[in-house]
Amino acid sequence: MKNPTRTVMIKELSSDISSDQLKEALGFCGNGISGFSFGSSSSVAYVEFELDIKQWIAQPAPVYPPEVLELLWTQPTERKHVIFVLHRLLQNLKDSP
Repeated sequence: MKNPTRTVMIKELSSDISSDQLKEALGFCGNGISGFSFGSSSSVAYVEFELDIKQWIAQPAPVYPPEVLELLWTQPTERKHVIFVLHRLLQNLKDSP
């Protein structure tokens, strides 16, 4: 990566994820990805972003495996918890500088 201050490390990736799948998942960035590489293991990737006027801050987010999310979603109390966690995450993003 050419610019470490614009590089984010993504950990705990599925061992069978491809670079195309990861780039597709990061599609919300538009053409904002200037570099990409896997770490020493395929469970770690480094993504360098192009920055414009905005300043981006990368923060850890909760990770729910699909099976766990499906199970939580079927239970009313747990569904409320998932919604709360997602709402809090979005609120934190909104309040970030």
